[in-house]
Order: sequence, then structure tokens, then C-alpha cells
Amino acid sequence: MGAGGRRGGRAGVGGRGVWGKRGGALGRTWLADEPETEHGTGRKRGSRKTRKTADLRAWRAGLKPESVVDLLHEAALNDDVLYTRLMNQALTAQASPDVPALKTAIRNSFATHGFMDYRRMRAFVQRAMTVPELLGNLCRTHPAEVAELALYAMRYGIKSYENLDDSDGSFGDIVRDVAMIHLEACREARPDGVKLARTVFKFQLQDDWVFFAFEDYAPLLGESGVAEYRKLAETAWQAVPSCGPKDKIRFSD
Repeated sequence: MGAGGRRGGRAGVGGRGVWGKRGGALGRTWLADEPETEHGTGRKRGSRKTRKTADLRAWRAGLKPESVVDLLHEAALNDDVLYTRLMNQALTAQASPDVPALKTAIRNSFATHGFMDYRRMRAFVQRAMTVPELLGNLCRTHPAEVAELALYAMRYGIKSYENLDDSDGSFGDIVRDVAMIHLEACREARPDGVKLARTVFKFQLQDDWVFFAFEDYAPLLGESGVAEYRKLAETAWQAVPSCGPKDKIRFSD
């Protein structure tokens, strides 16, 4: 979903587009009486969220699903995060994952478009949070595809991490969530140990934030995978130039 495709997708949201297939279901789900969640219990009586919850339940009781769909449609046109979440729901609802479309969604959610200063981080983080949400929903049913998609997200996440001011660590937490989803997907899908060892080692060379830990993946590698990892580590170590007592060591920034 590039910039042009995204606008085109919005123009076709109604009628026979995504809303035509998914909107009714989304509206019916929203209208249905669901059990209390942790957000609706245990809060002080009369709190703002409690009052809003009660107001919304009373208001939606008389609504038809089509009305909710229309409201969501209108809101999504003016809210990039809501739009992204709805499009992600449509992608995860497909019987077979559309990997190219999912990669585009991930890329768009992690795009920084130049240096992202602290003032712009809040909107960016809200958009980026949709990535672990998307992958987490898919991991239950398609772990092999999610393992691939999580690696794709990690590449963009690490690249974006170097181009923003993450003083409060919000984006780092998002990338860490994606890394954990990749680990969980590998536990479910059980990829080839040698290939996984190469993948983990490659990412560790780029990973200054310890998103990937060998200890987490070691049980999944098997003997052949561990041997491959050891060989890669020894080769990389031999390529490091030796330094004597009189050698000047230059540290990178």
C-alpha cells in the first residue's frame, strides 16, 4: 500500500470495497454485547472511561450495523491509525495471507520519511504499534508466514530506529515486541535449524539493542544449527584485526 495505493484504497472503501466484505461483520461485532474486559472493570466508579463506556453502550443499543460502518468509514478517512488498523483486519481475515500486501503494510507503518524528532514521535508510534498487532493476530494461524514477515519488520524497524528520537523507548518496545513475535512464530513453525542459525547471526551483527539473543533461539537450532552458528561466529572473529599494546584503537560513534 504505497502512498498512491493508500489514497486509492480509501476512495474505494465503501460499497464493493473492503467495507462491502468486512464492514458489516465489523459493525455487528462492535454492536454485539461482549463480556467485560479489564478496561471495563476494576475502575473507580464514576471515572471518565467508565462513564464513556456506559454512554457508548446505551448509544449503540439502538444502532444498526450499517450506521456503525458509516461512522467508522468517516472516521478512518481522517485518522491514519484507525485506517491502518481496519485495513490490517481485512488482511488478517483472509484465508491465505497476502504476504506482499502485508509487507507493504509493515513498510508503511514503519516509514519515518526523514529524521523523526521527539515532537513527531507520538503519531509515529501510534502508527508503528499496528505492526505487532497485525503480526500477533496472524501468528496463531500462520506462524511460518509470520516468521518471514517479522524478519521483514525487524529490518525496517532497526533501520528506522537509527533515524528517530526514541528518548522514552516507545519505538524500541515495539521493535522488541516484533522480535518476540518472531521467536514465538519460530517455536510454532520450527524452521530449519541451519537456516535459522544464519538468520539469527546475521541480525545480531546489525542489532546494537540486543533484540535477538542466542540463548532464546538455541533450543530451536538443534545440533546442526548450533554448529553452523559456531562456525559463523568463529569466522567473524577471525576477521577482526588483532591489536597489540601499542596499537591505537579507534572506536566508532
